[in-house]
Amino acid sequence: MCNPSPSLLLLGLLLPVSVDVPLAQQEASQQVSTGQEHPSRERILILEDGRALRSRARCQAGVWEVHTKQGWSPVTSPVLRQRLESDALLEARALARSLKNASAADPRRVEYLAWLYRQGLVSEACRALARALEEYPDELRLLKLVSQMNLSLVLKDSLATGSPEWQRAAVSHGARGDALERELAARALITLRDRPGFDALLKSLQRDSSSAVRRFGLFLERRRSGGEAWRVFSRVALLDPSERVRHEAALGMKILGDPRVLGPAIFAMNSKYPAVRRNAAAAMGTMGYPAAVEPLITRLAALSGGAGSRSNISVLTQRAVLFDFDVEVAAGASIADPQIVPVTEGVVLDVRVLSSSTITVTEAAAVRGSLAQLTDGVKRNALGWQNWWKANQAEWTMKQHLPKPADKD
Repeated sequence: MCNPSPSLLLLGLLLPVSVDVPLAQQEASQQVSTGQEHPSRERILILEDGRALRSRARCQAGVWEVHTKQGWSPVTSPVLRQRLESDALLEARALARSLKNASAADPRRVEYLAWLYRQGLVSEACRALARALEEYPDELRLLKLVSQMNLSLVLKDSLATGSPEWQRAAVSHGARGDALERELAARALITLRDRPGFDALLKSLQRDSSSAVRRFGLFLERRRSGGEAWRVFSRVALLDPSERVRHEAALGMKILGDPRVLGPAIFAMNSKYPAVRRNAAAAMGTMGYPAAVEPLITRLAALSGGAGSRSNISVLTQRAVLFDFDVEVAAGASIADPQIVPVTEGVVLDVRVLSSSTITVTEAAAVRGSLAQLTDGVKRNALGWQNWWKANQAEWTMKQHLPKPADKD
């Protein structure tokens, strides 16, 4: 991303970015005097007009110069600060090591990203910010930092802003770029939301044959509506064949902040199709609502029971073929029994057993994973979760985590 193709530029204007005092104080020693002679070295020059020049530079007779293909050229804007690039990189590595155990959303790490940017280490700041957004795409501190750094997506000058070609280029970067490019592409496209045709564009992205494009379409919907299109998100979270697309849809339901959107997923855990049940369990973990713990515990208990005198062992591969996968239709419909035709291939052996335990392995794993996400992060087997529930049931009943009904006058 930070070595952009000709059609994509990440522009960073070094506007003031808030950082805490310790890092800000370190910049005081970088002020320069234009009367001082500096030999030619790889330097970072912070200019009065807001730019950062990262180049071989020198100061001769009070004038700063940078080396280009044509030779030495004077810097046209006054230099506010300068430092050796090697010193800046060495300090950046030391700071990164000190934050090794800090999460990407930790305020200290966000401060570090801002410091990188202020030091003119723009490519390093972009890469680190992209990694942080991949892990925490909705973290407000990170999104605010994107705005403060004044990064923007700029396509070829020949493309008129808002034209079909411009839109296709922006979608391509949003779908196939890293998390920062996705954020910048979404911000660029959202500026068109009041124009005719934007809704049609959004729906076409969400129905695209490419999972990367569908995922970006859902991301764009999240950024535009803040999760209000929860019916679309709910259907996609249960039915889309791509795990990454389903995850994006579940995030759309998470930012709504209302646990009542769990309804379709809870209902779908009773579907006759294993793939839908598994998807529902996984979506409930991504949504992050504590109210989902009790339904998941109940489902895990159901998966652990059952016996009989005669049964069969199935070695099968099941693929769900989706019908009526039209988000426009689904937006106004509840999910009672999704229209899915499973295509199954494999071998079924008729056997006699003394006892049996029928478990859909992938579904059980999804349930256990979601329970860990929603509670203490500890991975447990089915028996472990049963024991956990006995000890913690009083704090995790669904009723406790649902909105209380409004008082009637």
